[in-house]
Amino acid sequence: MNRKVINKKDIWIVLVLVLVAVLTRFAYQAFYDDDKPPKAVIMLNHKIVKEILLDHDETFSLPERPHVVFEINHNRIRFQHSDCPDLICVRSGYLDTPGQMAACLPNGLILKVISTSRSAVEEPDMVVGMKSDG
Repeated sequence: MNRKVINKKDIWIVLVLVLVAVLTRFAYQAFYDDDKPPKAVIMLNHKIVKEILLDHDETFSLPERPHVVFEINHNRIRFQHSDCPDLICVRSGYLDTPGQMAACLPNGLILKVISTSRSAVEEPDMVVGMKSDG
């Protein structure tokens, strides 16, 4: 009994499956993989005053708060300098992952990193439910 373990039909089936897997991976990367750098949203007194891509290096401040300096460096952002007394915002360091936040409460500033696939308005920070007393 001399039987072949692999025949031509089996080889074609394996090649088709490999081709489908490779094409699926490329399609996923093209349509769903988020290789874009994140965005940062800066809020002043709970209102968005600036939304900026983190795809470049820059140091800037807002006209409303010229003594607070932000730094964008290698797809991340931070409070570089602030005139607030405790400097917690500066010590927060760089933010680079969507969902990370830092705040400078004396200046009324909130810095938040968001995904480029969604806008800041679509991302709820908190959902609060109210219970009725009957």
